[in-house]
Amino acid sequence: MDRLQYNKTVNNLGRVMVFICVVAFMLPAFAISAVYKTPIDWGMVVKAGMPLFLTFVPSAIAENLSYAPILGSAGLFVACITGNLGNMKLPAAMNAMQLIDENPGSEKADLASVIAICSASVVTMCITTLGMIFLAPIAAPLLSTPALQPAFNNMVPALQGAILFPMLARNPKGAIMPYCLAIAALLTLGRSSYSSNQGFVMIGVILTCVIVTYFMHRNDNKK
Repeated sequence: MDRLQYNKTVNNLGRVMVFICVVAFMLPAFAISAVYKTPIDWGMVVKAGMPLFLTFVPSAIAENLSYAPILGSAGLFVACITGNLGNMKLPAAMNAMQLIDENPGSEKADLASVIAICSASVVTMCITTLGMIFLAPIAAPLLSTPALQPAFNNMVPALQGAILFPMLARNPKGAIMPYCLAIAALLTLGRSSYSSNQGFVMIGVILTCVIVTYFMHRNDNKK
């Protein structure tokens, strides 16, 4: 099989598998709705999903266009189906290429990439499964103790603080703006309205920050 025929076969098979996985992802929601006779509120689905769609579709397109030459067609399909491209699949593929001393784009590099990505996916699923079977019964009683509940109740503020202060130290003017805009939106809309429309608020904050940051850096470059 030549390379053109190989890529065509991989693309056809990959599209079928992606379609099957998308159906499998949505199947539990429809199954629960059918079993418990609970209708799906499509208006709520669109309202909750549209901000995520508008946020992640551009990044997904950019990821696929940028990762395809590195991971190869087969590796890209497997990585997109199993997820965690930037943190696990891309480093695994790059490490495999370095071990065989091949540059991205060659046949050997594509083969090493798909083997590394599949291996990383299998290892992740095995660790997750073993953790669910053996670690959950041990960790559940420990994590549910009253002494640890204050830590879990304040986990989000702790994470926000850990993320915010390093960003403030590197770029104070650019980092403080998203938080100020989000707080202003909360005070303007009110807690209830903000909670139900936070996805659209997030998109508005992102676009505003991009525009303002662009003009800030353009003025700095002129100076």
